Amino acid sequence: MAQEPGATDASITVDANTLRRIAEAADGLRGGTYALSANAPQRDGGTGLGLVPVDTSKPAEPGEIRVHTPLKAPKKPRPKAVFVQHPHTGEMINIDVERFDAVFWGEAAIEKFLVPYYVRFQSEGFMQTLREAVENDEVIAIAHEYPSFVDPITDHVLVLPTNGATTDGKFVSLTDWLKAQ
Repeated sequence: MAQEPGATDASITVDANTLRRIAEAADGLRGGTYALSANAPQRDGGTGLGLVPVDTSKPAEPGEIRVHTPLKAPKKPRPKAVFVQHPHTGEMINIDVERFDAVFWGEAAIEKFLVPYYVRFQSEGFMQTLREAVENDEVIAIAHEYPSFVDPITDHVLVLPTNGATTDGKFVSLTDWLKAQ
């Protein structure tokens, strides 16, 4: 495993869901090469098991696990902007294409694509929150945050509610949305 300076070679035990989350993150980081590290920066500011970018011009260290998910279409252009029009205010809400790679607004699309995807590696609590968002009349869209992050503390899906304390025409985490209900 790649270690940062001053780190120790500690043994780590993980479950299959953690490995699935890391694999999903690697798949979302297409086009780069990363090393599996016990000291990877986490979204909450700490460190833990995850992926860190590596310099491919240098040889791998003994025992280092490198992960590369090549782009299938490296010259394919990405959208510069995506907008969702708010159904009540008419406001055009900019979807940050560097943060989100998909937005779902139809119940069927969410149930066909998001639920089966997340049920493989998310907790039942997360899945219940997602189901509540799907069934809530105030949620007009759900966005998938790019890539599928591995930090189990942070929400991976965000909602765009129609009104309420957390809206301001922006996506909010499922946890924040649920707290405002």
